[in-house]
Amino acid sequence: MTASDPSRALSWDTPAAVGAQFATLRYGAPGASYTHGAPVPTELRRLDGTTVTTVCHYRPLSAYTALLTGSGFPAPAVDAPTVPESQHPAPYLVLTTARR
Repeated sequence: MTASDPSRALSWDTPAAVGAQFATLRYGAPGASYTHGAPVPTELRRLDGTTVTTVCHYRPLSAYTALLTGSGFPAPAVDAPTVPESQHPAPYLVLTTARR
C-alpha cells in the first residue's frame, strides 16, 4: 500500500484468538466465549515480565465488516494469519478495503 493507494488496512483483535496465550498478550480467558459488546480481560506482558490487565469489548468479525460497509466501504478482504507452528490464529487480523 502506498500513500497514493486509496485502499486502507485496519487491524483489530481477532475474535478467533480469544483465550490464546501469546508471548506478550492474551485476549480473553482460556475457554471463555463472549457475546457482542461483552467486556474481555486483556493481559499484556511487560518487558520486565510483569503483567497489566485491561478490558476491551468483544466484537465478532461481522461487526467490523458491518462498520466498514455501513460507512461506505466495500466488503473488506480479511487476513487472519496464524502463528507459525501453532494451531492458534495470530492475535490480530487485518481488514483491507478501498473507498468507493
